Amino acid sequence: MRRLLVPAAALGLMTVVGCGGSDEPPSWFAQREELPSCGADEEYTEGYPDQEARTCFREAFEADRPAELTRLQYGDEGESGRAHFRVLGDGRYEIVEQQFDGPYEGSESLGWVRYECDRFVFVDDPGAELVGAPVTDIGGACEQVEYVPG
Repeated sequence: MRRLLVPAAALGLMTVVGCGGSDEPPSWFAQREELPSCGADEEYTEGYPDQEARTCFREAFEADRPAELTRLQYGDEGESGRAHFRVLGDGRYEIVEQQFDGPYEGSESLGWVRYECDRFVFVDDPGAELVGAPVTDIGGACEQVEYVPG
């Protein structure tokens, strides 16, 4: 299984695009509880980085208030992923993500993955493009609990 080094995202339920990938998300993704959205933070789009969306999500995380932030990013080898970072409340956190073998638009789906997290880690390196963004599995905070090949 190929894993993304950096997670990704966007708003709302996503539609799978690409050839050969699953055209239906797994039930744990498609039927997930709707949470208040902080927005989308997508590389290579106007308004990136979206500091307002990142701040909204971090504040919800710190208050343990349900919220979701969608991120679309690209890895070092051209792969991409759309990840939904989710604060569920009661100290519960998850990431649900669809991974692709190339750029999001027109790429083949590698599959769907779900992580359960003890916490989220946020990038706090001043001046970094990702400053304020949550990241997957830094320091072992997240564990993959489900995977469905694309």
